[in-house]
Formats: sequence, structure tokens, C-alpha cells
Amino acid sequence: MRSNVWRQIIANILQKTLQIPQIASEATSLGAALVAGVGIEGLRSTKIMKMHGEN
Repeated sequence: MRSNVWRQIIANILQKTLQIPQIASEATSLGAALVAGVGIEGLRSTKIMKMHGEN
């Protein structure tokens, strides 16, 4: 989903703020790495949330 319009529509429906990373072309790989880290318990999901300023 590369269209910013569709991203904004989905963010509006979910009532979330749209944040597009500066490294958008690598965002999928980064997300997969974070999920893998949580899956092997190398990272805690609460730590990732704190990195992004979520409670």
C-alpha cells in the first residue's frame, strides 16, 4: 500500500495518527525484524512501544 491517501483513510478509520517513517523503503524489513525479536524473546514488546512513545 504505497498510496499516502489510502494510508490516511485507514488511519482515520482506526482513529490513529499517521506516521510515515523516513526509511519507508526499509520499513517492512524493520517490522519483520522487530516481530522476530519479540518472537524469540530477545525484545519485549513494551520496550518497542516505549521507543515509539506509546504507553
